[in-house]
Amino acid sequence: MNGRIVSTRTLLVIASGLLSMLVLYTVLPLLPADGMTQAVVSGLATIVPVGIAIWAALTFPAGSRMRMAWLFMGLSILSYEFASLIWALSEIVRGTQPASPGVIDLVYLVGYPLTMLALVSAIGALRREANPMSVLLISFGACAGLGVVLWMFVLKPVIATPADLINAIYSVADLVLILPLGITLAYLVNRLGRVRDALAWWVVIAAFMFALTDDTLFTMASASGVYLSGGPADVGLTLGYLTLGVAASLAVDVTRAGGDLSGGPVSAEQPDAALERTDH
Repeated sequence: MNGRIVSTRTLLVIASGLLSMLVLYTVLPLLPADGMTQAVVSGLATIVPVGIAIWAALTFPAGSRMRMAWLFMGLSILSYEFASLIWALSEIVRGTQPASPGVIDLVYLVGYPLTMLALVSAIGALRREANPMSVLLISFGACAGLGVVLWMFVLKPVIATPADLINAIYSVADLVLILPLGITLAYLVNRLGRVRDALAWWVVIAAFMFALTDDTLFTMASASGVYLSGGPADVGLTLGYLTLGVAASLAVDVTRAGGDLSGGPVSAEQPDAALERTDH
């Protein structure tokens, strides 16, 4: 590939994300607005990655696994947005946080299979060039080991109620179900010699790490009774979803830099050509 990789569009996505974080967690706290206002604004900010992910999906050939991957990723972010909206409305109307375990937890949990489907779809695009099983097993094993450590020494000591247990499950799910798939995908693309193709997926992994950190901090803050909607414990999740928007835009940049989309439509016989190629 030649020419620059990162487009002006992606730079604008990064800049708007940083500006959103600045407003959310630096400017708003200084204004006479409560945490609920901050939570609503945070929800509006993280709607943007949904649109970017779906737009990115539509730039890939119809029927390709990469299109499905980014569609599922967009839907997973949307499920989080919907759950956050329910949470915000509950606090506005009832003045209290919604009951947990409850319906809202089911809505949040929908995002996990959607994210897994996104990553499995992308891994499937490499099926004719690399066997992901060995890398996947190693990744799952390593992350499961870290999950045990996280559970025993960080999460378990603060669990006192069923709500605390549900909150802790989010962190474990991030680490054991999502992260291994992301690592496997980025590693395989990188091993096939497509270092630039892997960039977007390493950014996706960074987003998952932000989410993992945030879910863990949320569990600890909620168990301690100090959690506030739109407060510091929400920073990581907001940053994580904004980072997914950057990853989606970057995925399009990398593919177009390689000529797969900018040079014309990919043939129906090669629906996964966005990944199944060699760099030049």
